[in-house]
Amino acid sequence: MTEVVQRTPTPADVDALDVGPERELADTVARLRRVMRRAARSADPGNALSVAQLELLSAVSENPGARPSQIARHLHLAPNSVTTLVNGLTTLGLITRSSNPDDRRTVQLTLTDTGAGSRTTLATDQRRDPAERL
Repeated sequence: MTEVVQRTPTPADVDALDVGPERELADTVARLRRVMRRAARSADPGNALSVAQLELLSAVSENPGARPSQIARHLHLAPNSVTTLVNGLTTLGLITRSSNPDDRRTVQLTLTDTGAGSRTTLATDQRRDPAERL
C-alpha cells in the first residue's frame, strides 16, 4: 500500500489556480469599481461619498420609502452593510429614517433635500458621454 503525502501549496501553485474565469471576473469587477470611483470623484471633486454610498442614494431616490432590507436586496448587499451605509448617510444629512406607517416595526428611507441634490449631481454626470467620464 502506498502512502499519500500531502504538501503545502507553494505560491506558484496558488498563482496557477488564479487563472480562470473566476479570476478574470474578479479583475474586471475591480477595474470597474476603480472606474466608478474615478467617475464619481471627477463629477464632483469635493464629494467625499464612496461609490457604495452613491449607489445607495440612487436606490433610495428610485425607491422612496423603501425599507433597508429592500435596498439591500436591490443592491445585492448584506443588510448590515446597508445599515452601515445608511448610518453614515444619515449622519451627513443625506437620508432620513422614519417609522413605516403601515408597519411600525420597520423603518423607511427617504432622501433629504441635500441628498436629492447630491443625487441630481450624480445623474447629470451619468448623462455625459461615457468616454468623457473615463
